[in-house]
Amino acid sequence: MAAGVTVIDDFAHHPTAVAGTIEAIAQRHPGGRVVALLEPRTNTSRRAIFQDDYVRALEAADRVAIAEVGDEPIYSITGEVTECLSAAAVAEALRARGRDAAAFEGIDEIVDWVVRGRREGDVVLVMSNGAFGGIWEKLLRALEDAA
Repeated sequence: MAAGVTVIDDFAHHPTAVAGTIEAIAQRHPGGRVVALLEPRTNTSRRAIFQDDYVRALEAADRVAIAEVGDEPIYSITGEVTECLSAAAVAEALRARGRDAAAFEGIDEIVDWVVRGRREGDVVLVMSNGAFGGIWEKLLRALEDAA
């Protein structure tokens, strides 16, 4: 916790896990806003087939930041998959549903977005199955500096 903001790390990266994790955090922290940060970095999570599922899963959060996945091809045992998830399209769909949502290319941009829009009692839920560019340390440091 820093500057009245709780930061939680979770392995969720599939839409079903993302939805369940957001629901659990909202129940555990009633009254606080859930700020969901998602890094869709696995081959599965980067597929366009899950785009609408991510919108539905992330809609339960109050604020959402999604890391851009890049446009390099995804490889599978059956061949190259070229239909990648669009973080920008997910964010746009969430904004159309009344959520504060944005897609970001860099970790520092996400950290700045969280810090600028923070409120006491926010719960920042960081969801990734990887290092997410060291976002936890950067976010906690920036929150402490902003306090």
